[in-house]
Amino acid sequence: MHLGLVLLICLTLAGSLTASTSLRSRAEVKNLERLLEQVMKETDPTVKVGMEIASMKSGRVVFSRNAKAPMIPASTMKVVTAAAALHYMGPYHRFQTTLSTDSRGPFKGGAIHNLYLTGSGDPNFSNANLAGLVSEMRQHNVKQVTGSIVVDDTVFDRVPFGEGWSVGDLGRGYAAPVSGMDVEHNRIAIKVAPSAEVGHLARAAMFPFTHYVKLHSTIKTGKDTSFYSTILNADLNKDLNKEGLMDAGVELGQTIRVHGQTPLGEEEHWMSLAVKKPWHFAGFLLKERLADAGIRFTGKIVSGSSAAGKTRLAEHRSKALGEAIVDMLKFSDNHTAEALFKALGTKALGGQGSFEQGAKAVEQFLREQVKIDTSEVHVDDGSGLSRFNHLSPAQMVAVLSYLHSNFFYGPEIIAALPISGEDGTLYRSLNGTMRGRVRAKTGSMTGIFNLAGYMATTSGDVLAFALFVNNTPKPLRATIELWDKVLTEVGEARTNES
Repeated sequence: MHLGLVLLICLTLAGSLTASTSLRSRAEVKNLERLLEQVMKETDPTVKVGMEIASMKSGRVVFSRNAKAPMIPASTMKVVTAAAALHYMGPYHRFQTTLSTDSRGPFKGGAIHNLYLTGSGDPNFSNANLAGLVSEMRQHNVKQVTGSIVVDDTVFDRVPFGEGWSVGDLGRGYAAPVSGMDVEHNRIAIKVAPSAEVGHLARAAMFPFTHYVKLHSTIKTGKDTSFYSTILNADLNKDLNKEGLMDAGVELGQTIRVHGQTPLGEEEHWMSLAVKKPWHFAGFLLKERLADAGIRFTGKIVSGSSAAGKTRLAEHRSKALGEAIVDMLKFSDNHTAEALFKALGTKALGGQGSFEQGAKAVEQFLREQVKIDTSEVHVDDGSGLSRFNHLSPAQMVAVLSYLHSNFFYGPEIIAALPISGEDGTLYRSLNGTMRGRVRAKTGSMTGIFNLAGYMATTSGDVLAFALFVNNTPKPLRATIELWDKVLTEVGEARTNES
């Protein structure tokens, strides 16, 4: 609802400010500016609003309010991350994950010593992909691993979270740690669906299915008029690792508990928890896939370098980066954003992938390619979870304008943005006259409500816009009523184009 109200302001402005605009419409813009000031006065003095709209046809800024103020971009930061990743790595870049051994073939009796699982930071590597690697390896007549499973995630450092992430987010699936060897986004997902009868246990299933953790569900099916109240928890063991960094998530042998109720007739609902040690989770899933393939393994799962694994047994190549950014932008996938953030840092600057390298590379991209003065830009992560990120609405519009004119990878990003009323995080928003006319990335956290992207006007122009609202108080009912007032005023505006 909030998105629809705010974006209607932008769209109505867009209709009033394209092509040759009359003096009357410019006067209406001044009136709108006064109205916005009144809205801010009546709302809360701490609310910070910044907005910029630019015509892609003329290249001119057609509306701007507080647009140069550094603000927290939240998940709109993913647009910048995607742009930098495509610039440095290219839309056809593919990540490679391999299985290798320190034994030389032919393997006597089908036995090999150590089995090395080596990642390159693929954010979308799955349990099914892992099974595919084992299937390929099995064709080399491998029947037994006598040594250890060695997981090599050294392409990235072991810093799991970005600066400025909320401690309350840690351990949740949407804030899963990123590593150089990820499987299933380093999280355990739980699907809950009601049973056929009220009072009976609802259905709960774990994905991927694994013996790494246990699932205990007491969730019941309530009446179809009941409230949805599902609680997912486990002892997330939030503590400091040996490097003094915060770790959080489920570990081997823990039980995930689901309780509460789900209404009869409700659609399936998904929840997730992060895995604390991604490298160990990857190694354990590999152990399970070996067992599925009938390959004996009784050794340990360790982390380390795969340099000794000279004999390649199997490899998996990810989908192209231009495709990988679709889920990241459509559904605001934090994990993919952070993996690309570390990967682009390595590609641009060399060395091991890290949040620090990613931040330097993104700021370099903004400075050298988009031609932004980055003296007041602050980048800490790729997903926007960090509240230490700072970017102004004008700078976001500069990125969007740059992408709109960039033939080589701009189309990939524009196509990957959620479409109003159609898909992604805008699926339920803007279903009226604006359906299909907006492609934009949402960005919301507690007290933050942002939207940035493109809109098509009835006059044939395409506008790039960024609307950042920070320090929004809760509840938002009073703010919504004031936005309604703005919409009523703006909706009466008319354009007198020559």
